[in-house]
Amino acid sequence: MNDSNLIRYFRELYPGISRYKTPRWINASRWKPRFCLSIPGDHRIIAVDVIPSAVIPRTLYNEVVKGLVDSHPNLRVIVCVNEMGFESHQELEPYCSRIGIGLKLIVPIIGLQTVCPTDLDIIQSGSGFIEEPGWFPESILQRAMEMRRVSFAKEIKEFVQDVRDVKDRKRKVIDLVFETIDRLLQSQRQCPSSTRRFMKLGHFEGFFRAQPDVTDHVLHSFRVFLAGCCVVDQYYAQFASAHKRFCIIKRPQPEYTWLLASIFHDIGKPKEVASRVASRMLEEELDDEDITVKVKTKKNKWNRDKYKNARTLLASLGTFISTGYDKKTTWDAGAFSDKKDKVLIADWTRIYDALQSHGIISSFDMLADICDKVQQAGQRINRSFVASHAVPAALTILIHDWHIWIEAKKWGLFPIDCKVFPMAGLLIYLDTWDDFRRTNDIARIYVRDFSVDKGGVSVDIEWNSAEEYQKELMKYTAFNKALKLNRFQLRINHTVARH
Repeated sequence: MNDSNLIRYFRELYPGISRYKTPRWINASRWKPRFCLSIPGDHRIIAVDVIPSAVIPRTLYNEVVKGLVDSHPNLRVIVCVNEMGFESHQELEPYCSRIGIGLKLIVPIIGLQTVCPTDLDIIQSGSGFIEEPGWFPESILQRAMEMRRVSFAKEIKEFVQDVRDVKDRKRKVIDLVFETIDRLLQSQRQCPSSTRRFMKLGHFEGFFRAQPDVTDHVLHSFRVFLAGCCVVDQYYAQFASAHKRFCIIKRPQPEYTWLLASIFHDIGKPKEVASRVASRMLEEELDDEDITVKVKTKKNKWNRDKYKNARTLLASLGTFISTGYDKKTTWDAGAFSDKKDKVLIADWTRIYDALQSHGIISSFDMLADICDKVQQAGQRINRSFVASHAVPAALTILIHDWHIWIEAKKWGLFPIDCKVFPMAGLLIYLDTWDDFRRTNDIARIYVRDFSVDKGGVSVDIEWNSAEEYQKELMKYTAFNKALKLNRFQLRINHTVARH
């Protein structure tokens, strides 16, 4: 990455920061940073080193860089590394913390993700942190009780009443979530789906619960669903209008597509995590720097009808949506393929086979399961409903994770055109800010307010930990770059609580 782009990313984090002439006492040393920066009116000098591979020269840093930091109180050193390099060298984080330097990951087109913060990361303080009990913020529950348009509003209101009674008994809450999801899925017999994949996600996370920093995806997915229903309910006409362009039935139900997209958007996590953990464990056991272990899928997977159908439908819709907005055109449901379809299929297959993106894994697994059930049932009358609802849900899932956005830009699917595909924008929005009790059952954030009205959608969140907030800050920057042409505002107001 060239210096100008990197400096632009720094400006997104630290407004007003600019290039600064490297001091003589740094030039006189054996260490040469990439460039130096400063903030007007601030005495601190920021020396930036760029090491894409994340293989830091320990001897040089121990003998020279640490000495410069210790002897010059106004010096701040920040090392920038590529995300992929950091994946292979996660020992870099404790090392940088130990010698007192900052560490950031470079994510092309998105920005810089802070791993080890410095005192440059000034925090705006909100009010005192409130640790709200339970697993669903009250501000979301209150808004959910106001729904009128979505077809399963009654079931959602019953869930809200029940979950308030259950309060903070987690096992009871999870059981209630599973029961509600099953009831909602079974209510739409035209699109046969089940909670099997979702149940497996819950089992997988239970298996790893004893590990530190385990992230929840089960209750998170239902919180995203619940909050999203409030938005779909408020802007039902806009979602239905957009949905009609890739719908081959007369009366689409955008809320059902939202149910599939939100509930199943993380079911690919077990495969992604297991692949990464297994590869790392085997490499550590072999202890040979010349050997790299990769866990991949079997090639015959793509010979199965359900996955072939899923790929064809997804690629067709992806190509259609990437062409932009034209009210006169509608999706042909994969009747005619073209060259771009084949490009998308090749790229998505490659990424899935390497188990690199839980979004792509989740997308294909959900749609393949539904395609399989439709074929087994042999009921042609339901196939147009499935194509009209499950395929848009699968594509929403496929592009929701920011790790895939570099590729999605090449496919013409990023930034998300919310005039064409508002549901994808909604999933990205909600997935960005829901950090409530996702790690070790701790209330990391307080959702002070969640409002959905004619003026738009807005959430006010406060983090309990300034350090955790800094590590997550990049995703808010990424969100601001992810959407375009939105017909209603989606705002995230974020800060850290005062202690």
